[in-house]
Amino acid sequence: QTTFTIRGKKGQKLFICKNEYDYDKKTILVTSTDENGKIHKNFKFSLEIPTTDYATLVYFLKPFLKDMTAGKTIRFNFLSSEPGIYKLKAQLEAKEALGAGSQQIETIKIAIRPDMGAFNIILDRFVPPTLLWYSQESPHTWLKYEGLESGRGSAHITTTVKQMVPVSRNE
Repeated sequence: QTTFTIRGKKGQKLFICKNEYDYDKKTILVTSTDENGKIHKNFKFSLEIPTTDYATLVYFLKPFLKDMTAGKTIRFNFLSSEPGIYKLKAQLEAKEALGAGSQQIETIKIAIRPDMGAFNIILDRFVPPTLLWYSQESPHTWLKYEGLESGRGSAHITTTVKQMVPVSRNE
């Protein structure tokens, strides 16, 4: 389950969105309520394959990193903030060194792209991937995210745990 709470300047709840994942019943229930608990929207989706959302994406992929570094493509569904379900695929993009000041960390760079079957060839050329960097060493700490802030039409952002920058291996 994930819960997003939007608060006003004085800390009061303005909007709450709750995503409940029930793997036994194979359903996802999305409920949006106002500050008084009144339900504004209620959506129910089928939960057929592993599914994640914006709040859990970086943690969701961690158990699959070993498979991706072995060259496998991981397929999963993504629950967007609209809400909507999108098929995605994740695969190893590169192994890359990132630096924070004088420190250098070896990372695994994962690319996430839409999974649209035969259309993937076209999409991969015109739709930039979402990129995630994890430390190469276990427990594979998430270090950097580059992609859309929350869904289609949102800003393209870069988020880091620390100020991380690519390091040239020739330095």
